[in-house]
Amino acid sequence: MIAFDKLVLCQFIKIHGEFGIGLITVPVILVGYAYGPSFGFFFGLLILPFVAGSLEFITWLVSPPLGETAWLPFLPSFSSFIDGIVAFVSGYLRQSLPLVLVVGIGSSIKCFLNIIKHKATSTDPIKFGWIGEIFFNTFLVFFFSNFFQTILSLV
Repeated sequence: MIAFDKLVLCQFIKIHGEFGIGLITVPVILVGYAYGPSFGFFFGLLILPFVAGSLEFITWLVSPPLGETAWLPFLPSFSSFIDGIVAFVSGYLRQSLPLVLVVGIGSSIKCFLNIIKHKATSTDPIKFGWIGEIFFNTFLVFFFSNFFQTILSLV
């Protein structure tokens, strides 16, 4: 899911986050849900930027960006910190809530923190795709819950 998000949605189709379609949040939540809050935070903060940076580097070799990029690859960013927080929270919620609710809550937390980050660092209007991503992620896990439960049972 991370590779599809970074390679196809971000680089080639260029609709990442515009319509609420972003596939990074669900794997981050699944890692926190499966491995616990500490590893989930570590994954979101350090491992995810390395994986995403590697995929972006591959796409840069194929089609170099025309302008400036948002953040240097391989380095943790504010978004990485937000992903780490979401994975951390999902690791704690796994004890008492089903996966669909954890994804809904985790996506909501990510949306709220993204809005705060955006207001603090930019004067651009808020992207409503973040709100759509809450519903997209929740429905994705709801409709494919057997698939995601099978993946979690393998861990």
